[in-house]
Amino acid sequence: MVKIHSNLIPSDVKEMLKVLNNHYFEGFVVGGAVRDACLNKTPHDWDICTNAKPHEIKQIFKKTFDTGIKHGTVTVLSDNNEAFEITTYRSDGKYTDGRRPDTVEFVTSINEDLSRRDFTINAMAMDISGTIIDPFGGYNDLIKNHLIKCVGDPDKRFNEDALRMLRAIRFSAVLGFKIDENTFEAIKRNKDKISLISAERIRDELTKILLSSHPSTGFKALELSGLSEIILPEYNRMSDCYQKSPFHYSTVAEHSLNVVEKVPPVKELRWAALLHDCGKPDTQKWNYEKDRDTFYNHPAVSKEITRDILNRLKFSNEEKRKILNLVEFHDYYSTTPSKLRRFIAEHDEDFPYELILLKKADAASHHPEYITEIENHNKVMFEIMEEILRDGSAIKISDLAINGNELMEIGLRGHQIADFKESIYPNILGQPDLNTKEFLTEQAKKFFNKEQRHNSFYEEDSVSIEL
Repeated sequence: MVKIHSNLIPSDVKEMLKVLNNHYFEGFVVGGAVRDACLNKTPHDWDICTNAKPHEIKQIFKKTFDTGIKHGTVTVLSDNNEAFEITTYRSDGKYTDGRRPDTVEFVTSINEDLSRRDFTINAMAMDISGTIIDPFGGYNDLIKNHLIKCVGDPDKRFNEDALRMLRAIRFSAVLGFKIDENTFEAIKRNKDKISLISAERIRDELTKILLSSHPSTGFKALELSGLSEIILPEYNRMSDCYQKSPFHYSTVAEHSLNVVEKVPPVKELRWAALLHDCGKPDTQKWNYEKDRDTFYNHPAVSKEITRDILNRLKFSNEEKRKILNLVEFHDYYSTTPSKLRRFIAEHDEDFPYELILLKKADAASHHPEYITEIENHNKVMFEIMEEILRDGSAIKISDLAINGNELMEIGLRGHQIADFKESIYPNILGQPDLNTKEFLTEQAKKFFNKEQRHNSFYEEDSVSIEL
């Protein structure tokens, strides 16, 4: 019998289990919370299972909400107003939509309820004392075997919910576990069923794989299983594209995954790292003079391919904007301070920091013989950018130390205000110390006088023509 320290169970959860037990019902924590507790991690989601029927759950708890009665789930508020889902033991009917059972049947055994779950490591239950109920060997698969294995027949599990194929790969990437051979073969047999799954659910699983500790493990499994050919065929093209260049020693996919693992686990940053070179298969050309592959204009092509992927997977507009900017500018280079200030000013506050992280990871993922050369090439730009970021001298036009009302007092009107700001802006970027009201007022007066002379010339000219 396996038992973990019950102190891992929050007091609110213990209180709910106690209420169930005091009314002569069974009550267990199930799902990811049990898995995490066995790994001595602090669980975040606490789901409770019981042999009490939904109407009985509503009778014995004070505050309840009907959030999933059809599937036997009642949301219960604790005395601290924390919400927890309590679900009646059940067996599932057919899954005609490949996601949720059409019908459920309430059962009386916790073992029967656990038998419908996806993987053995998720098919454990825990009582109020911390004792683990483990009818399918999930604890050994979790602690000793380090194995992702379906409960029962894997074909049946994947036919019930095709997303479980991606979940198996995601758990493998997150935990660093192998996928059971029979389970993986079933993924290969059932891969076409992934087309039944919504783009949003696929996107979320791919993102979790990218944010995991072992994203390369996950994406290699996606390719070997045949899933990536269906949900991310662009990755397979990257995998088929070997870079015949002294600067690289791998395929585009291998290089990109190295970059992914070298940047922090931030969603937009890791997606950009994965896709920053996805345009290389379309731009690959052999250069006979240089005796190597070239990939001219691949950032722009990568941006458009990335846009198609992000649209297909239904990313938000904000996420798309951030990822596309990183992909577009991953090869950006300049050592001119005024250009770098304008570049920084034109983007989000976090963008330059993330771009530096991406470019550093990209450089460190090239052929070892050229890493130092590439890093030294980027070093001057990074130093200038970091100095600009430290002193805050990258400003936007809206940060000029003179506003529209003050320019109107000088005499500027309408488009003249915008014209003045645009004309003075490059000078301020080059010499940020000049961004003072005194200097800008003086320059605005000169601009106004010049505009007056210019207008007078054309007024006189137009009169002479009329005469």
